[in-house]
Amino acid sequence: MKYVDLGKIQPKITRKKASSKHKAVKVLIWTLILVLVGYVIFSVKPIVEKGIKSFWQGPATVLSFLRNNTNKLDQDEGRTNFLLLGIDKRSEIPYSYKGENGQVEKNGFLSDTIIVGSFRHSDASLVLFSVPRDLWVEIPAFGGVSKRYAKINAAYSIGDTEDYPGGGLGLSRNVCESILDIPIHYTFRIDFEGFRKAVDLIGGIDVNVENAFDDYMYPREGYENAPNLSDRYLHVHFEAGTQHLDGTKALEYVRSRYALGVEGSDFARAKRQQKVILAARDKALSLSWMDSPNQIKEAFTTFGEMVQTDAPLSDFPLFLSLVKKLDLTQVKTYILGSLSQTEDNELLYNPPLEQFGGAWVLIPKKGDWSEIQSFVRGALFATETE
Repeated sequence: MKYVDLGKIQPKITRKKASSKHKAVKVLIWTLILVLVGYVIFSVKPIVEKGIKSFWQGPATVLSFLRNNTNKLDQDEGRTNFLLLGIDKRSEIPYSYKGENGQVEKNGFLSDTIIVGSFRHSDASLVLFSVPRDLWVEIPAFGGVSKRYAKINAAYSIGDTEDYPGGGLGLSRNVCESILDIPIHYTFRIDFEGFRKAVDLIGGIDVNVENAFDDYMYPREGYENAPNLSDRYLHVHFEAGTQHLDGTKALEYVRSRYALGVEGSDFARAKRQQKVILAARDKALSLSWMDSPNQIKEAFTTFGEMVQTDAPLSDFPLFLSLVKKLDLTQVKTYILGSLSQTEDNELLYNPPLEQFGGAWVLIPKKGDWSEIQSFVRGALFATETE
């Protein structure tokens, strides 16, 4: 393969190698349905801090406001575009801490999942693009920070730790807009603990496990750097058939990547994730938590900073309406750069490791993003004639 010169690229950040049609749906409800539960909670927080201390004693006015919002979601060309991020934060690691100089410092977290979704209002259809987290991209200069190149999954960490305007959400959004050449109207983020608690909040989910499987290399939280390698992993097991999963088991089910047998492939993992998403969607929409002030209060207490978004509180009922209208049989999913919707990347390739300091990365075959951008627009607007 020929080397595609993207400039004088010197890897500034060393990251572990991160891992399909189905893969694109990985966080649809993780970041739409489950995030919606936490989203209204996160968004209400500034209101509470401004002194609306009677909110929980008299929430009828607030709930009425949420239900009767007549605004429209931001959109271009009849589409509202979303960036959905799932980050690899573990529960024992805080988002921020006080450094030796007394200043608040931020821990950086990678985007374990990056999904761009585009909702078409005319027919309530949805197109999803799974963005490979190993994509090698330009991180623009900002403030006193110089331009650099890194894997796209590092954008959230860089934006947070180096104070990009809008933080990790803002920088991730900027980078995705740049490489895809489409506007991103809203960005959502949830972490592992938020996912766990969201599933528990809706009472767990029922999933049909197609194949029993064992994974002896499931990462054990808090033991990632244990001297003894065997201490770094857990053995997770799932029986075939309908299983009721709580938050912890649901996370194991969607994250397992080293299962023995047929469940060890990326396609199998993506299919499991899709099952959880659909189960969570059905369960969440069957609940009447929006009509229960106590449920909202519980969610507010539960989530805190585990969920983050740049969307305003006033848009919450519009997002809820959008999710309810979605016909998931009409969702089209793509892997960025894969024309055939398979694991093959016709528009991207991974160059020799030594060219990127030993890092496994993906770069455009053409040397720029023009083919990727044409691919995205073709996927979005070809559906209008179908």
